[in-house]
Amino acid sequence: MTRPFIWLHIRKAGGTSLRDALGDAYVQVDRFATPTPFVALPKAAWNDNLNNYRVPLGPYEWKRMLFAKKFLYREEEFDQHFKFAIVRNPYDRAVSAWRYLSKKWTFTWPRQVISHYRFDHFLERLPEFWDKIATERHVATHTAPIWPDITDDEGRLLLDFIGHIETFDTDFQRICDEIGIASAVLPRKNSQGERDYKKFYNRRSKALVERFYWDDINALGYDF
Repeated sequence: MTRPFIWLHIRKAGGTSLRDALGDAYVQVDRFATPTPFVALPKAAWNDNLNNYRVPLGPYEWKRMLFAKKFLYREEEFDQHFKFAIVRNPYDRAVSAWRYLSKKWTFTWPRQVISHYRFDHFLERLPEFWDKIATERHVATHTAPIWPDITDDEGRLLLDFIGHIETFDTDFQRICDEIGIASAVLPRKNSQGERDYKKFYNRRSKALVERFYWDDINALGYDF
């Protein structure tokens, strides 16, 4: 028997692979359609709607797990769900986001601009994109810090399990065991190839990542 779960998709942390591996256990919405309000969807689709960056959450844009706890599920129902996310070293994730968002085949204004940015310039502009989430949703949500998204207003963790992209296969097996589905080989999607993220850094860019993502680095146990 499967256990209900809430998976919070952290961008640039193996989400496409995990979504495919979860298969039918994870009900998906149409990401290319106009975003649908939660009340107009079956409850089984709420998780994917929560993960759809195009769905506005007002003051809870960076507090999605708290949004789910306060507005989507009753307290006992929320507690019964196995709640998890996969995270990634913030230094590595920042490089991955920059490389992804600067692909020249995209046509939105921020992506066209980012395609001409050096990595450190991209990092300098992040607060601007976060402030403009109403118009720059794709960039803002793909670079948002992790820790506020998985905690409440007092900084208490709202997840039962934090997996790591660095131990993805082992952690996915744990997830399968917890929710009661057969384990599968994780497909590798959107991979940009093996690389040493450190080669993209200088003193300035390292300091910027530590300024914007310090809670992620510290709370999730990462270092450079």
